[in-house]
Amino acid sequence: MTESEIDACAENFKEQLHQWVESQKGQLDAYEYEKSFAEFAQQLARETFARAVSGQTKSRNAQKKS
Repeated sequence: MTESEIDACAENFKEQLHQWVESQKGQLDAYEYEKSFAEFAQQLARETFARAVSGQTKSRNAQKKS
């Protein structure tokens, strides 16, 4: 990942975190709060990983150069 891609991911994380925090205002059930956060973190991790490896498509059948 390039520096600009890292910055874009950080900005995306910041926006999504603010949205999640806003959606949890008034939440009184600790179980639902924790469940919601776990789902949020998992989704964000998948998105970040997908961005990190998106430019690295390579055939698994390609011959390795040694």
